[in-house]
Formats: sequence, structure tokens, C-alpha cells
Amino acid sequence: MNMHQLPLFALLLLLVPFVSGQCSDPTVTNIDMSNRGITEIDESLFTNCNPQAISIDLSGNQITHINATSFASYDGGLNQKYIPLFYQLKTLNLNDNQISSIDHDAFKYTKVLETLNMNNNHLQSLESEVFEPIGEKLVTLVLSHNKISSIDEKMFGTNLISLRVVDLSYNKMTYMEAWPYIPPSIIRFDLSHNDVNEFTNRLNWTYDLQEPYHAYVDLKYNKFARWDDEWFRRYQKPGGDFVGDFVTYRLDITNNNWTCDCHMHYMASKIQDSFYRYAESELLHVECGNPPNLSGQRLMNVDLNEFNCDVANCSFGCTCTNISETQVLQVDCMNGNLIKLPMKLPNIPDRTIMLDVSNNSIWKIDPRPYVDQLVKLNVANNKLVFIDQETVKNMTQSKLSMNISNNNLKFLPNSIQNVQSISIYNNPFMCDCNMTWMKGWLELDSIVEPDKSVTCKTKEGDVHKIIDVTESLLDCNYDTEIGLAVGFGILLILVVIGIVWAKRCPYETKVLVFKFFRIHPSDKYKIDEEVKSYDAYISFDDENIHIRQWVTRKLKKRLEEKKQELFIPVIHATLGDDRADQIVRSMENSKRVIIILSDKYDENEWSVFECQQAEMLNPNEGRIIFIKYHPEAEDMVQKEPWKSRVKDRKVLAIGEKSSEHRWFWDKLKYELPVK
Repeated sequence: MNMHQLPLFALLLLLVPFVSGQCSDPTVTNIDMSNRGITEIDESLFTNCNPQAISIDLSGNQITHINATSFASYDGGLNQKYIPLFYQLKTLNLNDNQISSIDHDAFKYTKVLETLNMNNNHLQSLESEVFEPIGEKLVTLVLSHNKISSIDEKMFGTNLISLRVVDLSYNKMTYMEAWPYIPPSIIRFDLSHNDVNEFTNRLNWTYDLQEPYHAYVDLKYNKFARWDDEWFRRYQKPGGDFVGDFVTYRLDITNNNWTCDCHMHYMASKIQDSFYRYAESELLHVECGNPPNLSGQRLMNVDLNEFNCDVANCSFGCTCTNISETQVLQVDCMNGNLIKLPMKLPNIPDRTIMLDVSNNSIWKIDPRPYVDQLVKLNVANNKLVFIDQETVKNMTQSKLSMNISNNNLKFLPNSIQNVQSISIYNNPFMCDCNMTWMKGWLELDSIVEPDKSVTCKTKEGDVHKIIDVTESLLDCNYDTEIGLAVGFGILLILVVIGIVWAKRCPYETKVLVFKFFRIHPSDKYKIDEEVKSYDAYISFDDENIHIRQWVTRKLKKRLEEKKQELFIPVIHATLGDDRADQIVRSMENSKRVIIILSDKYDENEWSVFECQQAEMLNPNEGRIIFIKYHPEAEDMVQKEPWKSRVKDRKVLAIGEKSSEHRWFWDKLKYELPVK
């Protein structure tokens, strides 16, 4: 009877051990359950299996999850707990399944497991707790060909004391931690064929040279492109050298699309200029992927001058290149249709600047914030007619070279003598007394042909070599010119001082003009057009003996010397007449009312009456002058009602210094009617 003649029931019986995965031979220690369509791991799967098994092969099935009791049996006796199904299981093969998740305690009952293969599954992340139960025994961990993009930072800790091989190739990782250097026994850590593009240090791990780093770390075929020195500076102790450390890491970063530019310069320079180039290191085989002119060249052999970067945000019409080997920012603006020097250039620390603006239409060299960084300035073939003296002085780089040939320059600032190397030929220089200094300059050994033979032309049209031009040849006489220049300079200074003074102190300026030239610039009042008996009425606290004496002896004398007619009540009031009427009549018959404010002025009823009458005078503009006699008067005018009374009025202060006294009298005379 052949297979086709067997009843259906018999066929099903034949298939049971393969579909269920149960063991047919309880003595076998290497259990093979591969390719049986198994979807779940539990106790029933291992019915009749040898508990002394040392390996289980579950590859090629359809398992999606490993739970906490997948490899445990429930003891319903006195213990009432789960116990391991296999006490000696050392190898577990779960390759080629569909596993996407693992419980934290999934390997709690396989504590002697040494090799775990989970190649070609659907895992997306790894949690550190999953492998803690087998940490002391696990030797080989294979997780290649999954979809892992995230790994718990503490996944590879010091508890994995036996771990030697980790295979994470063909996953989706984008970063690399210091995982290979923490477990003490790792010899190979494979992270090739991922998307890794940076090294991170979320673990805050620090390089320790005393630790034996035997691991070979495979990072081939990842997404590395641009090097960053900070990657490994994060690992080193203060004062360390990350390049020296890097060699001991045994990182294989070949077969990545590395860009050999300024970012990689430091590491390349350290390796090329040291014993590292002779060390047995994977670095010897690292090749450049970009730029195209360096593609395929080994990092160790690339000329250090080639490790350059194009700089973004360069000035309009220019390209900027960061040359790391010479620490220069090279700015090429040649044929850039410029009419002036670039206003700003990229600010890169510790870089000098080589600026080429040749073949443009620039007409002057004037101040720029970067001139002190210039080591080379090429302005040849432009339309230069002017070079600013101070700008050249600010070009302080000792090895500065400058090319200003083929322009329209007639004169040069003498500060240009400080430029170490210069070309000035093909300019229409004028022979002038102010350029005779050029003779001595062109005689220096640093000036070579054709610059040594440049010529100039006189106003008459005669052409001379500048090296032959002297003051006697040009008949230079400076005495008259110097005298005129000095005189004009002094006059100009006085005019400037006068303008500044007038702008800052307009009132004091008018007072001075009146004092010295008897010109009353603008302050003329309507009351001055009327005929009055008195020029000023003096109101003060006549009960204060000090103020009375100052008014009758000093104020009166000073003003009467200037022909001012005064009405002072204590002197000119007529006895027997009504005092109030006299005050009103005399005040109305005065062009000005001078109110002398003292500490008790507002306590004297007649003084207050006089002040009130003064405010009612018509016309009133410019008619009332306040004088602060006591320091207390300053506080008085800051409070009501005096604050409103003095508003928009002339308020003078006697002052304590002699200079203040002089200003007081000058200002008072200016405010009184012109005589």
C-alpha cells in the first residue's frame, strides 16, 4: 500500500508530531523543531522532550512572540510555581521566524543559555531587562536581519561577563553607543549594514586605557558621511587625545561614504603625522567617498591641503572655502560683478582670510570688519581710485600681501608701506609733493620689478620713475602751506567748538553773544516796546536782613551800573501812601518784575501779594524773572503752587562758585531790557 492509499485519519496521525512540535525521542539532547509551522512556544510544545537537552532549533517557523513562560513548566504540587523545562539548555535557535516582541522575563528559565540566535525576525527594539537572566552565561547573541532601530542604553552592561560575540548587522540602527567597550569579554561587535551616521554617548562612558579593549567593531556599510571630532572627545578624559584613543577602539569604518573635508582634517593630520600610520589599524583602509576628486583615495594618503569645506552664507558674488591645513578662509570673488569690497564675510574662529576680488569694478578700499584678518588681498584689474589710510593701518597681519595693480590710483596712503608684499604697477600715479615718501619705499629690497620701476606724471605732463622723484625735483615748498593749514585748522577747531557749544547750550550761547557783541539774538518781548518808568521791580522778603542788604547794596549797584532803572519798595516807596496801591502802580509801570525766592518768601504777606500781582500783569510774557537766593528755594519750586508759577519762566540761581556767580549776572543782564 502506498501513501495515496492510506486513509485520511492515518495521514493526520503521521503529521501530528511535526505540526505540534512534540519530541518523538525523549533521549535526544539536540532537539530539532525547525520548519514545522509552529506559531507559539509553550509547555505543550515540548511534551515528551528530554529535560537534559542542550540545544533547541526552532528556526523556520512562524513564532511572533516569546512570553515569560515559554520555556517553563507549572509545578502544581507543593511548590505551586513555574520551573525550567530544560536545566542544561545552552543553545537556542530562533532564526527565520516572525518574532516582534519578547517579554522581560522570557529567558528567566534558561539561565545557562550560552548562544541565542534570533536572525531574520521582526524585532524593532531591544530592552535591557530581557537578557539580564542569562547575563552571566550568554556568550553569543545573534540579532542580525531584524528591524532594530532602538537599543536600551543599558542593554550591554558589565553584568554580561561572558558575552563575546554580538551580531546586529542588517538592522535599522542610526547611532552607535560605547556598547562594545562595557562588557569585559567582547571580541566582536557587528553593526555593519545599518543606517548608523553618528557616535553618541548617552551612557556618559569614559575611555580608560587600563581596560583591555579586544573587541573588533564592524561598522562597514553604514550611512556615515561627515566626520565630527566631538564624537570621540565625548569619550576621553580631560587632557586626552581622542585620535590616539580611536586607534585602540578597533573600529572598522571602511566602506562608508566619507566626505574628506575640513571636518576630517584634524584626525587625518594627527594620523598622517605620527606612528599611527604604521600601526595595524582599520583606519589604514578608510577611503574617501566625496568630494569627487578624492573619491576612492585612502584617508592616509590624501594631501592635508585637500581637507577643505565650502562655507555657506558667503558674500554675494563670492565662494568661501575653509582651508583647515593653513587655517585660512579663502574667499574667491573674482569676476563677481562687484563695485565694492564685500561688506561681511563668514566669521570662522582662528582663521585668517585670503580675499581675491580681482577683475571687478571696485573703486575704493574702505573700512571692513574683517581687514585685520587679511593675509592676502587681490584687488588687481578693478577701478580703484582711493585707498583709505586707516583701513590699511588696520590690516595688521604680519605676512599680508596685496595686489592693487592695473587700477586708476593716482596716490597711495603712506600706511601702505607696512604691507610686506605688494604689487602696484600699471596705475596712473601723479608726481606730487605728498608722494615723495614713495622713493625711499620703492628702494627697499622687498620691492621688486615691475613695481620698482613704476612711474608718475606731473601736471605738466612729464613722466618720471617714482624712485627718482625728490622734493627738489618737484620744487616743493611747505612753509606757506603749513602756515595756512595750521591757521585754517585752528579756525576750523574754533568754529566746531562754537557749533557744539551752541547746540548743547543754546541759552548760554545767546547770553555770551549779548555780553561780547551787545547783540540780543531773539528774546524780545512786547512789553519792551512800551514806555515805562522802571526797568525792573524788585520783590523780596524785606524782613530778612541778609536779603535786604544783598538787594540794596549789591543787586542795586550792579544793575544801576548798566543804567537800569529800579523800583525797590524799601527804598522808593512813599510814606503815607497806601502800600498795596503803590505796589500795583509801580509794578504796572515796570518792564520786569524780579522775584527773589528765599526760605521764608511765601511767609511774608506782602511778598505773596507782589507775586500775585506780577502774575496778573498784561502783557506778561518774559516779564517775571525768578531768582533762587537760598538752597531751600530749589525745594520750593518743585512743589505747588510754586511749581506752576515758575513754569515757562526764567529761573536763575545765584550759585556758590565764582563761575556760577558770573553766569548769574550775565544771564540777569540778558533778561533785563536792552539799554
